[in-house]
Order: sequence, then C-alpha cells, then structure tokens
Amino acid sequence: MRNLRRISSGWYLVVMVVASTGFLGCVEDRSSLTIMRNTIPSSDCTLDSAGSEFRSMGWLDLSETAFSDTFAQAPQYLMYPVVQNNLISTLDQGTGTELNVMEIKEARIDLALGDISGEYPDLAFKFPVFVTLLPGEMAALPVVVIPPQVASQLAGAVQGIPDYQPIVRVKLKFLYQLGIREKESHQIEFPIVLCDGCLLNIGGYCDSGLFSELNHTGNACNYVQDAQVDCCLDNGGGVICPAVDTSSLE
Repeated sequence: MRNLRRISSGWYLVVMVVASTGFLGCVEDRSSLTIMRNTIPSSDCTLDSAGSEFRSMGWLDLSETAFSDTFAQAPQYLMYPVVQNNLISTLDQGTGTELNVMEIKEARIDLALGDISGEYPDLAFKFPVFVTLLPGEMAALPVVVIPPQVASQLAGAVQGIPDYQPIVRVKLKFLYQLGIREKESHQIEFPIVLCDGCLLNIGGYCDSGLFSELNHTGNACNYVQDAQVDCCLDNGGGVICPAVDTSSLE
C-alpha cells in the first residue's frame, strides 16, 4: 500500500506538471497588442497592414515654405503603425462568443527632443483612433505624432540653420479595451529628423517650362515628410507641390 501511495502521488504530480505545462503552452505573447512596424503608404496614400515595407526613421521639413499661407497642408508628421491582436480565439474553447475582441481607443505619444534647446509645452498628448481587432487580426493606423502646433514650435529650432538636423524621438503606445478592462500596449520609439528645406524643392514658376517631368513626386499623404518633392510657384506666388507644368496653357 505504501508503494501504491507513492506511485499514486507520483502520478498525481506528473498530471499536475503536464497540466501546468499545457496551460503555459497557451500563454499569450509578451503583449496582447503588438506594434509590428511603421508601414509605408502607397502612392495613392492607402495603407496595407499585410505589406512588408516599413520605415525605420522619418524626416520632417520645417522650412518657411512649409508654413506659407499658400501651402496646401499644415506641417505635421504622421506615422502608420501596424498593430496586431495576439490573443487566442476563445471560440476554439467552445465559448460560443469571441471574448478576445480588442478595441483600440487611442494612441499615447510622448516626444523626446534630445539636444533641442528651449521650452516646449504639449510634448505628451493623445490621438484618438478606433479599430476593432479579432484574435490574429492586424490593422494599419494613421497617427499624427507631431501635430501642427508642435511643428510650428519646433520650426524655430531649425529654420535658417540648414546643417542643423536634430532628432525627435517619438515614444508611442496604444490604449485598448479588452472586456471590462483598459490596457496599454508596449511602447516603441521612432526617430524623426527635423530639417530646413531638405524635402521641398522650389524650382521656379509653374509656367517656366521646367516641369514637364518630375524627379521627385513626394509623399502623397504629407508633402513635408519622408520624401523629396519638386514644387513650383504659380503666378500669384502660391506653392504647388508636386509641381504642375502650366507652360502650355493659354
């Protein structure tokens, strides 16, 4: 009987270890919501969460041209993070209802200015987003990480100093709802180089005959970030980006 008790106790211990190991085998990833990468939008500014392209560093042109009254877009910087719900579906466990649906509610941003001197308010802020992710689903979310009011404050640090290109580090995470609880994702850091005139190429007037072909067509989502764009001036002095050849027009 004593040996039987030992065997039974040993078997009980093995069962417990196996059960625990099986349970641990279903442990979720290091974060239920993972920020996978900062994707690159297509030429028509659409986003593909399944695409493999990504950007590891950004550029933002804060030249006087970018703040001109005739410029089409307010200077700002947008990231396009791809997020994924890493949770395991509860439907496979016979619940009848998916309990691991995740609702992403907002992006939380904090800007680190490095060696940029001066006082800058509003460097920690929230940006509203909303997407619902089923287990295993991904989505690409446009997020303004340097809004126009912050861009205008930072412009003074680089305007008139062409060789000065400081780096702002964006610290980004997401708030999401899972059941009755709110949680935060892990945080990533994304560097953005600030510059004066590194992206906007003003090549003269649009009717000069110089713009039949463009070498740089820019970022269709935001012409002051990440890619060079050839621009021209209309007869009223307005900035047109990308440049439009009007030399053949009467």
